Amino acid sequence: MGQTEKAALIISALSLILGWFLGLLSNWIIELTGRRRLKRQFKKALFTELRDFRIRLVAALIVIVAETGVIDRALLLWIEPILQEDHADLIPLEVVEKTKGLLKFSDEQLALYSAARGNVEPGLKTKKHSLAFLDAQLSSLSLFSFEFQRRVLDIRTLLALLNQEMDASSFYYEKTFDSSISGLNRDIVLANLRASYQQQAFMMKHIADKIGVVLSEN
Repeated sequence: MGQTEKAALIISALSLILGWFLGLLSNWIIELTGRRRLKRQFKKALFTELRDFRIRLVAALIVIVAETGVIDRALLLWIEPILQEDHADLIPLEVVEKTKGLLKFSDEQLALYSAARGNVEPGLKTKKHSLAFLDAQLSSLSLFSFEFQRRVLDIRTLLALLNQEMDASSFYYEKTFDSSISGLNRDIVLANLRASYQQQAFMMKHIADKIGVVLSEN
């Protein structure tokens, strides 16, 4: 075999290797580009769901604390800026007006309001919440860092615990209509119902704060 033929064979082999390598590189680039696009799309949709959920959660929190009187100045000041956010129109107008009215109270008036509501028999049936998009696309979290996954899954876990607490309050709420329960037993039911509302309010604020931390990474 002459030198020319050997050179041709080497060039042909190198061309095959280069073609194979470029093919692998091309597939890797396509896969990487696809993953980045999927990550962007998932994050945008997830943040939209979390942002809307946070607003709905705050709306539910306002209703609970206004109904039960478990409210103070610090909580109102925490709520106030959330009412100015872009998605705040998800909060019913009457809830917004109620909050604005409470913000105008002096500390003394707020304390009197809380005491008065605390003496009223609670009559609020809370509704459970869900994160449907996150639940349906849970596997897409693997596109993100472990820390991001931990924070989002923490929110999902806390939501499950909140819904369990809502099941408990629904049980006690239904018991308030049971005519066979009276006297001390009824007082116990009402005390448990109030305690459940307080726990829900605490958990709602806690979840809303955690969502705020995730959304700050946008």
